[in-house]
Amino acid sequence: VRVRRNDPTLTELNLGWKKLGDGEASELAEALKGNTTVQKLFLHVNGISAEGAVALAAVLRANNTLVELSIEDNNIQAEGAVAIAGALAANTSLSKLSLRKCAIANEGATALAAALKTNTALRQLDLSSNGITGEGALAIAAALHGNKSLTSLALTGNDISREGALALAKAIMRFPARVEWTLDAEYKTFVQLASNVSRLRANDPALTSLHCDNLAYGDEEVCELAAALAANTGLKTLSLCENKAVTLVGLTALADALKSNTALTELALEKCDIGAEGVETLAAALTVNRTVTTLRLSSNKFGARGLAAICGVIKTSSTLTALRLWDSGIDTAGAEMLADALAGSKTLASLWLGGNQIGEIGASALARVLWHSPAIVLMEVDRIYTPQISLGLQIGRVARNDPAFKHVISFSFRRVGIEHGGDQNEEDVPALAMALKSNTVLNKLEIGSERCGPAGALALAGALKINTGLSLLRIFSSKIGTNAAVAMADALKVNPTLTW
Repeated sequence: VRVRRNDPTLTELNLGWKKLGDGEASELAEALKGNTTVQKLFLHVNGISAEGAVALAAVLRANNTLVELSIEDNNIQAEGAVAIAGALAANTSLSKLSLRKCAIANEGATALAAALKTNTALRQLDLSSNGITGEGALAIAAALHGNKSLTSLALTGNDISREGALALAKAIMRFPARVEWTLDAEYKTFVQLASNVSRLRANDPALTSLHCDNLAYGDEEVCELAAALAANTGLKTLSLCENKAVTLVGLTALADALKSNTALTELALEKCDIGAEGVETLAAALTVNRTVTTLRLSSNKFGARGLAAICGVIKTSSTLTALRLWDSGIDTAGAEMLADALAGSKTLASLWLGGNQIGEIGASALARVLWHSPAIVLMEVDRIYTPQISLGLQIGRVARNDPAFKHVISFSFRRVGIEHGGDQNEEDVPALAMALKSNTVLNKLEIGSERCGPAGALALAGALKINTGLSLLRIFSSKIGTNAAVAMADALKVNPTLTW
Protein backbone atom coordinates (compact mmCIF):
# COMPACT_ATOMS: atom_id res chain seq x y z
CA VAL A 1 0.00 0.00 0.00
CA ARG A 2 2.76 2.47 0.92
CA VAL A 3 4.46 1.68 -2.40
CA ARG A 4 1.28 2.42 -4.35
CA ARG A 5 0.77 5.66 -2.43
CA ASN A 6 4.33 6.78 -3.17
CA ASP A 7 5.06 7.25 0.53
CA PRO A 8 7.99 9.75 0.54
CA THR A 9 9.42 8.16 3.70
CA LEU A 10 9.68 4.74 2.07
CA THR A 11 13.04 4.83 0.24
CA GLU A 12 14.30 1.37 1.20
CA LEU A 13 12.22 -1.83 1.23
CA ASN A 14 13.64 -5.02 2.74
CA LEU A 15 11.37 -8.00 2.21
CA GLY A 16 13.96 -10.76 2.51
CA TRP A 17 12.87 -14.14 3.96
CA LYS A 18 9.15 -13.28 3.67
CA LYS A 19 8.09 -16.29 1.53
CA LEU A 20 6.51 -13.98 -1.03
CA GLY A 21 6.59 -16.37 -3.94
CA ASP A 22 5.82 -15.34 -7.50
CA GLY A 23 2.29 -14.10 -6.74
CA GLU A 24 3.15 -11.47 -4.15
CA ALA A 25 6.35 -10.58 -5.99
CA SER A 26 4.28 -9.84 -9.08
CA GLU A 27 1.84 -7.68 -7.04
CA LEU A 28 4.77 -5.73 -5.61
CA ALA A 29 6.24 -5.32 -9.09
CA GLU A 30 2.98 -3.87 -10.37
CA ALA A 31 2.94 -1.31 -7.53
CA LEU A 32 6.56 -0.35 -8.17
CA LYS A 33 6.00 0.54 -11.81
CA GLY A 34 4.62 3.94 -10.89
CA ASN A 35 6.58 4.44 -7.67
CA THR A 36 9.10 7.31 -7.46
CA THR A 37 10.34 6.95 -3.86
CA VAL A 38 11.71 3.43 -3.33
CA GLN A 39 15.40 3.41 -4.22
CA LYS A 40 16.51 0.10 -2.69
CA LEU A 41 14.65 -3.23 -2.85
CA PHE A 42 15.78 -6.46 -1.19
CA LEU A 43 13.93 -9.69 -2.02
CA HIS A 44 16.42 -12.39 -1.05
CA VAL A 45 15.23 -15.93 -0.19
CA ASN A 46 11.58 -15.60 -1.20
CA GLY A 47 10.95 -18.60 -3.42
CA ILE A 48 10.74 -16.40 -6.50
CA SER A 49 11.06 -18.23 -9.81
CA ALA A 50 11.32 -17.09 -13.43
CA GLU A 51 7.68 -15.89 -13.34
CA GLY A 52 8.38 -13.42 -10.55
CA ALA A 53 11.64 -12.35 -12.18
CA VAL A 54 9.78 -11.50 -15.39
CA ALA A 55 7.44 -9.28 -13.38
CA LEU A 56 10.37 -7.54 -11.70
CA ALA A 57 12.03 -7.03 -15.08
CA ALA A 58 8.94 -5.04 -16.14
CA VAL A 59 9.62 -2.73 -13.18
CA LEU A 60 13.11 -2.01 -14.45
CA ARG A 61 11.68 -1.02 -17.81
CA ALA A 62 9.19 1.46 -16.32
CA ASN A 63 10.84 2.64 -13.10
CA ASN A 64 13.72 5.14 -13.11
CA THR A 65 14.01 5.55 -9.33
CA LEU A 66 15.25 2.15 -8.20
CA VAL A 67 19.06 2.16 -7.80
CA GLU A 68 19.64 -1.13 -5.95
CA LEU A 69 17.94 -4.51 -6.40
CA SER A 70 18.75 -7.82 -4.71
CA ILE A 71 16.98 -11.00 -5.82
CA GLU A 72 19.68 -13.30 -4.49
CA ASP A 73 19.01 -16.87 -3.45
CA ASN A 74 15.86 -17.20 -5.58
CA ASN A 75 15.50 -19.84 -8.29
CA ILE A 76 14.86 -17.48 -11.22
CA GLN A 77 17.04 -19.60 -13.53
CA ALA A 78 18.13 -18.57 -17.00
CA GLU A 79 14.63 -17.49 -18.08
CA GLY A 80 14.37 -14.95 -15.28
CA ALA A 81 17.92 -13.67 -15.91
CA VAL A 82 17.15 -13.23 -19.61
CA ALA A 83 14.10 -11.10 -18.74
CA ILE A 84 16.09 -8.93 -16.33
CA ALA A 85 18.89 -8.57 -18.86
CA GLY A 86 16.45 -7.36 -21.47
CA ALA A 87 15.21 -4.69 -19.08
CA LEU A 88 18.74 -3.62 -18.14
CA ALA A 89 19.54 -2.80 -21.74
CA ALA A 90 17.24 0.22 -21.48
CA ASN A 91 17.34 0.99 -17.72
CA THR A 92 19.16 4.18 -16.71
CA SER A 93 18.87 4.16 -12.91
CA LEU A 94 19.82 0.77 -11.42
CA SER A 95 23.45 0.88 -10.25
CA LYS A 96 23.63 -2.25 -8.08
CA LEU A 97 22.19 -5.69 -8.88
CA SER A 98 22.64 -8.95 -6.97
CA LEU A 99 21.60 -12.21 -8.58
CA ARG A 100 23.69 -14.38 -6.28
CA LYS A 101 22.52 -18.01 -6.05
CA CYS A 102 19.81 -17.64 -8.67
CA ALA A 103 20.75 -20.64 -10.88
CA ILE A 104 21.04 -18.48 -14.01
CA ALA A 105 23.82 -20.66 -15.54
CA ASN A 106 25.65 -19.76 -18.75
CA GLU A 107 22.51 -18.79 -20.65
CA GLY A 108 21.56 -16.19 -18.07
CA ALA A 109 25.15 -14.94 -17.79
CA THR A 110 25.37 -14.55 -21.57
CA ALA A 111 22.14 -12.54 -21.64
CA LEU A 112 23.38 -10.25 -18.89
CA ALA A 113 26.66 -9.86 -20.76
CA ALA A 114 24.74 -8.63 -23.81
CA ALA A 115 22.97 -6.07 -21.61
CA LEU A 116 26.30 -4.80 -20.29
CA LYS A 117 27.31 -3.80 -23.79
CA THR A 118 24.70 -1.04 -23.85
CA ASN A 119 23.89 -0.37 -20.18
CA THR A 120 25.68 2.69 -18.77
CA ALA A 121 24.15 2.84 -15.29
CA LEU A 122 25.06 -0.43 -13.56
CA ARG A 123 28.13 -0.15 -11.31
CA GLN A 124 28.00 -3.32 -9.19
CA LEU A 125 26.95 -6.81 -10.30
CA ASP A 126 26.99 -9.97 -8.16
CA LEU A 127 26.63 -13.25 -10.06
CA SER A 128 28.22 -15.53 -7.46
CA SER A 129 27.25 -19.22 -7.19
CA ASN A 130 25.21 -19.46 -10.37
CA GLY A 131 26.70 -22.48 -12.14
CA ILE A 132 28.53 -20.24 -14.59
CA THR A 133 31.42 -21.92 -16.41
CA GLY A 134 34.08 -20.73 -18.80
CA GLU A 135 31.47 -20.14 -21.52
CA GLY A 136 29.59 -17.58 -19.46
CA ALA A 137 32.80 -15.97 -18.20
CA LEU A 138 34.04 -15.50 -21.76
CA ALA A 139 30.76 -13.81 -22.72
CA ILE A 140 31.00 -11.42 -19.78
CA ALA A 141 34.66 -10.71 -20.56
CA ALA A 142 33.79 -9.84 -24.16
CA ALA A 143 31.08 -7.45 -22.96
CA LEU A 144 33.40 -5.71 -20.52
CA HIS A 145 35.66 -4.57 -23.35
CA GLY A 146 32.90 -2.21 -24.41
CA ASN A 147 31.42 -1.38 -21.00
CA LYS A 148 32.79 1.72 -19.28
CA SER A 149 30.61 1.88 -16.17
CA LEU A 150 30.86 -1.40 -14.21
CA THR A 151 33.28 -1.08 -11.29
CA SER A 152 32.50 -4.19 -9.22
CA LEU A 153 31.94 -7.76 -10.41
CA ALA A 154 31.58 -10.83 -8.19
CA LEU A 155 31.81 -14.32 -9.65
CA THR A 156 32.83 -16.48 -6.69
CA GLY A 157 31.39 -19.97 -6.50
CA ASN A 158 31.46 -20.44 -10.28
CA ASP A 159 33.71 -22.84 -12.16
CA ILE A 160 34.74 -20.23 -14.74
CA SER A 161 37.97 -22.05 -15.76
CA ARG A 162 41.44 -20.66 -16.19
CA GLU A 163 40.60 -19.49 -19.71
CA GLY A 164 37.56 -17.59 -18.49
CA ALA A 165 39.46 -16.00 -15.59
CA LEU A 166 42.25 -14.85 -17.90
CA ALA A 167 39.74 -13.39 -20.37
CA LEU A 168 38.08 -11.46 -17.55
CA ALA A 169 41.45 -10.23 -16.35
CA LYS A 170 42.34 -8.97 -19.82
CA ALA A 171 39.06 -7.09 -20.07
CA ILE A 172 39.17 -5.60 -16.60
CA MET A 173 42.82 -4.52 -16.72
CA ARG A 174 42.03 -2.06 -19.51
CA PHE A 175 40.41 0.28 -17.02
CA PRO A 176 42.58 1.62 -14.14
CA ALA A 177 39.56 2.35 -11.95
CA ARG A 178 38.10 -1.15 -12.29
CA VAL A 179 39.74 -2.95 -9.43
CA GLU A 180 36.88 -4.35 -7.31
CA TRP A 181 36.16 -7.83 -8.59
CA THR A 182 36.16 -11.16 -6.83
CA LEU A 183 36.76 -14.73 -7.96
CA ASP A 184 37.40 -17.95 -6.06
CA ALA A 185 40.80 -18.37 -4.44
CA GLU A 186 42.01 -20.65 -7.23
CA TYR A 187 41.73 -17.71 -9.64
CA LYS A 188 43.24 -15.07 -7.36
CA THR A 189 46.33 -14.76 -9.55
CA PHE A 190 44.16 -13.35 -12.33
CA VAL A 191 42.70 -10.76 -9.98
CA GLN A 192 46.24 -9.75 -9.08
CA LEU A 193 47.24 -9.68 -12.74
CA ALA A 194 44.37 -7.37 -13.67
CA SER A 195 45.14 -5.06 -10.78
CA ASN A 196 48.87 -4.98 -11.50
CA VAL A 197 48.47 -4.33 -15.22
CA SER A 198 45.92 -1.59 -14.55
CA ARG A 199 48.28 0.09 -12.12
CA LEU A 200 51.19 -0.20 -14.53
CA ARG A 201 49.15 1.34 -17.32
CA ALA A 202 48.07 4.17 -15.04
CA ASN A 203 51.66 4.73 -13.87
CA ASP A 204 50.58 4.37 -10.25
CA PRO A 205 53.36 6.18 -8.32
CA ALA A 206 52.98 3.77 -5.40
CA LEU A 207 53.79 0.76 -7.57
CA THR A 208 57.59 0.59 -7.57
CA SER A 209 58.05 -3.13 -6.90
CA LEU A 210 56.09 -6.04 -8.39
CA HIS A 211 56.63 -9.63 -7.26
CA CYS A 212 54.79 -12.25 -9.31
CA ASP A 213 56.79 -15.28 -8.22
CA ASN A 214 55.46 -18.84 -8.54
CA LEU A 215 52.02 -17.80 -9.83
CA ALA A 216 51.88 -20.32 -12.70
CA TYR A 217 52.05 -17.45 -15.19
CA GLY A 218 52.36 -18.39 -18.84
CA ASP A 219 52.96 -16.41 -21.99
CA GLU A 220 49.59 -14.63 -21.99
CA GLU A 221 50.06 -13.23 -18.50
CA VAL A 222 53.64 -12.14 -19.14
CA CYS A 223 52.67 -10.56 -22.46
CA GLU A 224 50.04 -8.44 -20.70
CA LEU A 225 52.54 -7.34 -18.07
CA ALA A 226 55.14 -6.61 -20.75
CA ALA A 227 52.74 -4.47 -22.78
CA ALA A 228 51.99 -2.38 -19.70
CA LEU A 229 55.65 -2.24 -18.69
CA ALA A 230 56.82 -0.81 -22.01
CA ALA A 231 55.58 2.70 -21.29
CA ASN A 232 55.61 2.57 -17.48
CA THR A 233 57.90 5.06 -15.77
CA GLY A 234 57.54 4.09 -12.11
CA LEU A 235 58.24 0.38 -11.61
CA LYS A 236 61.77 -0.33 -10.40
CA THR A 237 61.69 -4.05 -9.57
CA LEU A 238 59.96 -6.86 -11.47
CA SER A 239 60.24 -10.44 -10.24
CA LEU A 240 58.75 -13.33 -12.24
CA CYS A 241 60.68 -16.18 -10.64
CA GLU A 242 59.44 -19.80 -10.73
CA ASN A 243 56.94 -19.25 -13.55
CA LYS A 244 58.02 -22.23 -15.60
CA ALA A 245 55.22 -22.07 -18.17
CA VAL A 246 56.69 -18.95 -19.78
CA THR A 247 58.19 -19.75 -23.18
CA LEU A 248 60.08 -17.78 -25.79
CA VAL A 249 56.84 -15.97 -26.70
CA GLY A 250 56.54 -14.37 -23.27
CA LEU A 251 60.26 -13.69 -23.00
CA THR A 252 60.23 -11.96 -26.38
CA ALA A 253 57.40 -9.69 -25.25
CA LEU A 254 59.33 -8.90 -22.08
CA ALA A 255 62.49 -8.21 -24.07
CA ASP A 256 60.61 -5.83 -26.36
CA ALA A 257 59.32 -3.97 -23.29
CA LEU A 258 62.85 -3.63 -21.92
CA LYS A 259 63.94 -1.91 -25.11
CA SER A 260 61.59 1.01 -24.51
CA ASN A 261 61.24 1.00 -20.72
CA THR A 262 63.27 3.70 -19.00
CA ALA A 263 62.59 2.99 -15.33
CA LEU A 264 63.12 -0.68 -14.39
CA THR A 265 66.34 -1.31 -12.46
CA GLU A 266 65.94 -4.94 -11.32
CA LEU A 267 64.66 -7.94 -13.28
CA ALA A 268 64.38 -11.41 -11.70
CA LEU A 269 63.66 -14.53 -13.75
CA GLU A 270 65.13 -17.25 -11.56
CA LYS A 271 63.89 -20.86 -11.80
CA CYS A 272 61.90 -20.24 -14.98
CA ASP A 273 63.44 -23.00 -17.12
CA ILE A 274 64.79 -20.40 -19.54
CA GLY A 275 66.89 -21.92 -22.28
CA ALA A 276 69.64 -20.53 -24.47
CA GLU A 277 67.31 -18.84 -26.98
CA GLY A 278 65.36 -17.12 -24.23
CA VAL A 279 68.53 -15.77 -22.65
CA GLU A 280 69.78 -14.58 -26.04
CA THR A 281 66.52 -12.69 -26.55
CA LEU A 282 66.77 -10.99 -23.17
CA ALA A 283 70.47 -10.24 -23.68
CA ALA A 284 69.78 -8.48 -26.98
CA ALA A 285 67.27 -6.23 -25.21
CA LEU A 286 69.65 -5.48 -22.36
CA THR A 287 72.26 -4.19 -24.78
CA VAL A 288 69.70 -1.51 -25.67
CA ASN A 289 68.23 -0.93 -22.20
CA ARG A 290 69.98 1.74 -20.12
CA THR A 291 68.34 1.34 -16.71
CA VAL A 292 68.53 -2.31 -15.56
CA THR A 293 71.29 -2.60 -12.96
CA THR A 294 70.42 -5.98 -11.41
CA LEU A 295 69.70 -9.17 -13.37
CA ARG A 296 68.78 -12.45 -11.65
CA LEU A 297 68.86 -15.57 -13.83
CA SER A 298 69.82 -18.24 -11.28
CA SER A 299 68.70 -21.85 -11.73
CA ASN A 300 68.12 -21.65 -15.46
CA LYS A 301 70.08 -24.19 -17.51
CA PHE A 302 70.83 -22.08 -20.58
CA GLY A 303 74.14 -23.77 -21.42
CA ALA A 304 77.26 -22.33 -23.02
CA ARG A 305 75.26 -20.58 -25.73
CA GLY A 306 73.12 -18.70 -23.22
CA LEU A 307 76.16 -17.87 -21.10
CA ALA A 308 77.89 -16.42 -24.16
CA ALA A 309 74.94 -14.05 -24.57
CA ILE A 310 75.19 -13.02 -20.92
CA CYS A 311 78.91 -12.42 -21.33
CA GLY A 312 78.10 -10.11 -24.22
CA VAL A 313 75.93 -8.03 -21.90
CA ILE A 314 78.67 -7.95 -19.26
CA LYS A 315 81.15 -6.62 -21.78
CA THR A 316 78.94 -3.94 -23.30
CA SER A 317 76.50 -2.81 -20.62
CA SER A 318 77.08 0.58 -19.09
CA THR A 319 74.53 0.03 -16.32
CA LEU A 320 74.62 -3.61 -15.14
CA THR A 321 76.12 -3.75 -11.64
CA ALA A 322 74.77 -7.01 -10.17
CA LEU A 323 74.29 -10.44 -11.77
CA ARG A 324 72.98 -13.60 -10.11
CA LEU A 325 73.81 -16.90 -11.84
CA TRP A 326 73.52 -19.40 -8.98
CA ASP A 327 73.08 -23.04 -9.99
CA SER A 328 73.16 -22.34 -13.71
CA GLY A 329 75.20 -25.29 -14.94
CA ILE A 330 78.36 -23.21 -15.41
CA ASP A 331 81.49 -25.37 -15.67
CA THR A 332 85.19 -24.57 -15.95
CA ALA A 333 84.91 -23.44 -19.57
CA GLY A 334 81.97 -21.24 -18.58
CA ALA A 335 83.97 -19.68 -15.74
CA GLU A 336 86.79 -18.89 -18.15
CA MET A 337 84.25 -17.34 -20.52
CA LEU A 338 82.96 -15.19 -17.66
CA ALA A 339 86.49 -14.19 -16.71
CA ASP A 340 87.11 -12.97 -20.26
CA ALA A 341 83.90 -10.93 -20.17
CA LEU A 342 84.68 -9.47 -16.76
CA ALA A 343 88.01 -8.24 -18.03
CA GLY A 344 86.12 -5.87 -20.32
CA SER A 345 83.42 -4.80 -17.85
CA LYS A 346 83.50 -1.31 -16.36
CA THR A 347 80.35 -1.53 -14.23
CA LEU A 348 79.67 -5.04 -12.86
CA ALA A 349 80.30 -4.93 -9.12
CA SER A 350 78.61 -8.08 -7.80
CA LEU A 351 78.46 -11.58 -9.24
CA TRP A 352 76.89 -14.66 -7.63
CA LEU A 353 78.10 -18.03 -8.93
CA GLY A 354 77.36 -20.49 -6.12
CA GLY A 355 76.13 -23.95 -7.06
CA ASN A 356 78.23 -24.07 -10.25
CA GLN A 357 81.04 -26.56 -10.80
CA ILE A 358 83.56 -23.99 -12.02
CA GLY A 359 86.60 -26.06 -10.96
CA GLU A 360 89.98 -24.89 -9.68
CA ILE A 361 91.03 -23.68 -13.12
CA GLY A 362 87.84 -21.70 -13.53
CA ALA A 363 88.18 -20.19 -10.05
CA SER A 364 91.77 -19.19 -10.79
CA ALA A 365 90.74 -17.54 -14.06
CA LEU A 366 88.11 -15.51 -12.23
CA ALA A 367 90.53 -14.63 -9.42
CA ARG A 368 93.10 -13.27 -11.89
CA VAL A 369 90.50 -10.98 -13.44
CA LEU A 370 89.71 -9.61 -10.00
CA TRP A 371 93.27 -8.35 -9.63
CA HIS A 372 92.62 -5.66 -12.20
CA SER A 373 88.84 -5.22 -12.10
CA PRO A 374 87.80 -1.57 -11.74
CA ALA A 375 84.41 -2.40 -10.25
CA ILE A 376 83.92 -5.88 -8.76
CA VAL A 377 83.71 -5.84 -4.97
CA LEU A 378 81.65 -9.01 -4.45
CA MET A 379 81.86 -12.46 -5.99
CA GLU A 380 80.18 -15.42 -4.32
CA VAL A 381 81.19 -18.98 -5.22
CA ASP A 382 81.03 -22.38 -3.54
CA ARG A 383 83.06 -22.69 -0.38
CA ILE A 384 85.80 -24.76 -1.98
CA TYR A 385 86.69 -21.86 -4.28
CA THR A 386 86.24 -19.05 -1.75
CA PRO A 387 89.94 -18.64 -0.75
CA GLN A 388 91.01 -18.01 -4.36
CA ILE A 389 88.20 -15.57 -5.06
CA SER A 390 88.58 -13.79 -1.71
CA LEU A 391 92.27 -13.26 -2.37
CA GLY A 392 91.57 -11.94 -5.85
CA LEU A 393 89.04 -9.47 -4.46
CA GLN A 394 91.54 -8.22 -1.88
CA ILE A 395 94.26 -7.69 -4.48
CA GLY A 396 91.75 -5.82 -6.61
CA ARG A 397 90.91 -3.50 -3.73
CA VAL A 398 94.59 -2.76 -3.22
CA ALA A 399 94.99 -2.04 -6.93
CA ARG A 400 91.99 0.32 -6.85
CA ASN A 401 93.28 2.21 -3.83
CA ASP A 402 90.07 1.41 -1.97
CA PRO A 403 89.89 4.06 0.78
CA ALA A 404 88.17 1.61 3.14
CA PHE A 405 90.92 -0.98 2.75
CA LYS A 406 93.69 0.28 4.99
CA HIS A 407 93.78 -1.79 8.16
CA VAL A 408 95.63 -5.01 8.97
CA ILE A 409 94.79 -7.45 6.19
CA SER A 410 95.87 -11.07 6.25
CA PHE A 411 96.56 -12.46 2.80
CA SER A 412 96.55 -16.24 2.99
CA PHE A 413 98.06 -18.00 -0.02
CA ARG A 414 97.19 -21.67 -0.20
CA ARG A 415 98.24 -24.41 -2.58
CA VAL A 416 95.65 -25.09 -5.24
CA GLY A 417 95.42 -27.54 -8.11
CA ILE A 418 98.53 -29.42 -9.06
CA GLU A 419 97.23 -29.13 -12.63
CA HIS A 420 98.25 -25.48 -12.55
CA GLY A 421 101.84 -26.56 -12.68
CA GLY A 422 102.73 -24.86 -9.40
CA ASP A 423 101.50 -22.92 -6.40
CA GLN A 424 98.93 -20.22 -6.89
CA ASN A 425 101.10 -17.76 -4.95
CA GLU A 426 103.66 -17.87 -7.76
CA GLU A 427 101.27 -15.44 -9.49
CA ASP A 428 99.31 -14.01 -6.58
CA VAL A 429 102.17 -12.45 -4.61
CA PRO A 430 103.67 -10.68 -7.65
CA ALA A 431 100.14 -9.43 -8.48
CA LEU A 432 99.80 -8.05 -4.97
CA ALA A 433 103.22 -6.46 -5.24
CA MET A 434 102.27 -4.77 -8.51
CA ALA A 435 99.12 -3.38 -6.87
CA LEU A 436 101.15 -2.05 -3.93
CA LYS A 437 103.31 0.08 -6.21
CA SER A 438 100.50 2.53 -6.81
CA ASN A 439 98.56 2.04 -3.58
CA THR A 440 98.66 4.87 -1.07
CA VAL A 441 95.91 3.73 1.31
CA LEU A 442 96.93 0.35 2.76
CA ASN A 443 99.15 0.89 5.80
CA LYS A 444 99.25 -2.52 7.48
CA LEU A 445 99.77 -5.78 5.61
CA GLU A 446 100.18 -9.39 6.69
CA ILE A 447 100.95 -12.18 4.23
CA GLY A 448 100.02 -15.44 5.85
CA SER A 449 101.19 -19.04 5.37
CA GLU A 450 104.62 -20.35 4.62
CA ARG A 451 104.13 -19.90 0.90
CA CYS A 452 105.76 -16.61 -0.05
CA GLY A 453 108.69 -17.93 -2.07
CA PRO A 454 111.68 -16.14 -3.62
CA ALA A 455 109.79 -14.81 -6.65
CA GLY A 456 107.05 -13.31 -4.49
CA ALA A 457 109.50 -11.80 -2.02
CA LEU A 458 111.56 -10.22 -4.82
CA ALA A 459 108.37 -8.67 -6.24
CA LEU A 460 107.45 -7.31 -2.82
CA ALA A 461 110.92 -5.85 -2.44
CA GLY A 462 110.46 -4.01 -5.73
CA ALA A 463 107.12 -2.66 -4.54
CA LEU A 464 108.54 -1.43 -1.25
CA LYS A 465 110.98 0.82 -3.10
CA ILE A 466 108.00 2.67 -4.59
CA ASN A 467 105.17 2.31 -2.07
CA THR A 468 104.61 5.26 0.24
CA GLY A 469 101.68 3.98 2.32
CA LEU A 470 102.72 0.85 4.23
CA SER A 471 103.89 1.29 7.80
CA LEU A 472 103.73 -2.39 8.84
CA LEU A 473 104.58 -5.51 6.84
CA ARG A 474 104.64 -9.06 8.16
CA ILE A 475 105.61 -12.00 5.94
CA PHE A 476 105.17 -15.41 7.52
CA SER A 477 107.61 -17.36 5.39
CA SER A 478 110.99 -19.09 5.71
CA LYS A 479 111.33 -19.79 2.01
CA ILE A 480 112.18 -16.44 0.47
CA GLY A 481 115.86 -17.27 -0.03
CA THR A 482 119.03 -15.19 0.30
CA ASN A 483 118.63 -13.08 -2.84
CA ALA A 484 115.13 -12.01 -1.86
CA ALA A 485 116.26 -11.23 1.68
CA VAL A 486 119.00 -8.99 0.32
CA ALA A 487 116.51 -7.33 -2.00
CA MET A 488 114.22 -6.69 0.96
CA ALA A 489 117.06 -5.13 2.89
CA ASP A 490 117.93 -2.86 -0.02
CA ALA A 491 114.27 -1.80 -0.31
CA LEU A 492 114.10 -0.89 3.37
CA LYS A 493 116.99 1.51 2.87
CA VAL A 494 114.90 3.66 0.55
CA ASN A 495 111.36 3.07 1.77
CA PRO A 496 110.19 6.20 3.63
CA THR A 497 107.19 4.84 5.55
CA LEU A 498 107.75 1.28 6.75
CA THR A 499 108.43 1.27 10.49
CA TRP A 500 107.75 -2.37 11.44
